[in-house]
Amino acid sequence: MLDQSADAAKRLRNWVQKIDIAKALFIFVSSLVGSGLIFGYGLYAGGQKDGVYRFFAGLVSNISEAVTATTEDAGNITGIKPTNFLQPARFDGEGVTINNAPDQDSLILISSFYDGKNEIRLIERDGSIVNRWPLEYSKIFPRESRDDRPNADLYVDTHGALLEPDGSIAFNFEYRAAVKLDWCGNVQWRVRRAHHSIEKAEGGGYWVPGNRRTKAGDPVTLRPFQPPYSSHTIMRLSEDGEVLQEISVPKLLQDNGLEPILTASGEMFVHGKKWDQQIVHMNKIEELSSELADDFPSFQAGDLALSLRKLNLVVVLDPVTEKVKWHSVGPWVRQHDVEFRRGGTLMVFNNNGYRTDYLPGAGRSHPSIVRKTNILEIDPITREHNIVFGDKPGQEMMSVIRGKVEPTQSNGIIITEFEAGRIIEADAAGNIIWEYINRYSDTDVVEITEARVYPADYLDLANRACETNNP
Repeated sequence: MLDQSADAAKRLRNWVQKIDIAKALFIFVSSLVGSGLIFGYGLYAGGQKDGVYRFFAGLVSNISEAVTATTEDAGNITGIKPTNFLQPARFDGEGVTINNAPDQDSLILISSFYDGKNEIRLIERDGSIVNRWPLEYSKIFPRESRDDRPNADLYVDTHGALLEPDGSIAFNFEYRAAVKLDWCGNVQWRVRRAHHSIEKAEGGGYWVPGNRRTKAGDPVTLRPFQPPYSSHTIMRLSEDGEVLQEISVPKLLQDNGLEPILTASGEMFVHGKKWDQQIVHMNKIEELSSELADDFPSFQAGDLALSLRKLNLVVVLDPVTEKVKWHSVGPWVRQHDVEFRRGGTLMVFNNNGYRTDYLPGAGRSHPSIVRKTNILEIDPITREHNIVFGDKPGQEMMSVIRGKVEPTQSNGIIITEFEAGRIIEADAAGNIIWEYINRYSDTDVVEITEARVYPADYLDLANRACETNNP
């Protein structure tokens, strides 16, 4: 939720965008005429401390807060500085700071901001750029209405991204759309309402979380929740970006007898309550591949694991029958990712913190915050769990929100430490063998939303030479 200052700033920016020059001049002249009257009365009201004085004092305070918020947000508005996506630097160095990986020919896909612009890059182990995809929202959605588009391109970041063997990338503009671009940056398709993650479906296409908005006055279909609310969904997309299947996650939980977990929120559920919020917050869909299916006797290839952050809940389900096969609340806290791992365990990015860890009134965590984020794995049969990474000296990390973890081919892991603007790759023993920091300045780093490692022979770029995006 945005605080009052941010809301006031947003209203102020939207108002400024909608007025024309004539209106602006009229307002300016009118303000000059009125200012004398206000000043004269102000002298009187200031002495009396009456209701008018208190009204104007509050108005001035609100305007001051809005102007301050707008000023701080000026970098995003002007497209000069990605202010909303900067965090205090926690580590030294810039770019590739550790490079001891044995597979020096492998490639790393990174979603972040570079030179102040939203961009996805494919790099080599030494940091050399293989390809880059500048992501300007206004160019990818050129015909979007003023009411629908963000105030500026830097108001939207990516969340979830992957590389295809033909050199195309699929990614999400967070809470706006899933997009696929070819190697040259040309748009192949766009799908609205996507967010958080995008993963390949083994049978073709993609799994991506969706967001369906139920407006005030719409029929009540998810009792006891009353519109308005947002219902996260499981969407399966075709290779061409067509929505093939969509499942409501709250209804899925209700239909599988998990309503006690769904409603264990402390809410009163009284008549007239406004549910102008997400009922659940799903941040990952992961499919069990046929390659790993034999390691999971309780599951089958094609089953899906979901991470539901607000409920500290991970579930595994069959997307065909829509039956939940397994679920666990914790031991993770506000987790942000789930993976099927070789050997029959589920691996989870355990944020292990709350937004109270942020500095007051800001989405920035203090550099001195206790670094308690870790990577957990759990045996779905015995429910025994252990920490894979994050409990030893040198492994300290912290991300209050977001963050990703992916298994590597060598049974290691690659971690996106979102708020540290940092990528860590560790081997099977937990030793850091590769590290990357996206530094913005001496004091700040840029948040990184996704990092994936690909083998050198992954790409097949025959007859796909392109000068458009090559650096």
